[in-house]
Amino acid sequence: MKKKDLRESFLGLDLSGSFPDDFKQRFHRLVADEKITDAKQVRDLPAILANPDATKALESKGFAEATRVLITNDPSLESDLFWAVKTATEKLKAAPASDIQDLKGGNPQKLIMLRNLYRAIDDLATLAGVKL
Repeated sequence: MKKKDLRESFLGLDLSGSFPDDFKQRFHRLVADEKITDAKQVRDLPAILANPDATKALESKGFAEATRVLITNDPSLESDLFWAVKTATEKLKAAPASDIQDLKGGNPQKLIMLRNLYRAIDDLATLAGVKL
């Protein structure tokens, strides 16, 4: 296993408590029961195990269903559009004071970009028939 936290949990070295003590047995059971069928699926295991609903889906129905649960909770995992929305939202919430001052000062290029974003969001909402 390449992921350090999973490897440490598997080997029983995880002291953080982020995974249950029986992780090694659970992992073997998931593989034996064919809930995990490809080594590449282990990459997403930390996100699945961090989500109780996804963990239940993995243990009962398998990896594909667990992934569906994650995507339902976070559409940005599947959609480039919603990844961009999520990223833009995070950046806007953490806007540096200098950019805010530039907007207050009327920086024309920054105002144009902000207005274009607003219009694109409004147009998308209109096309989707949703009210924001």
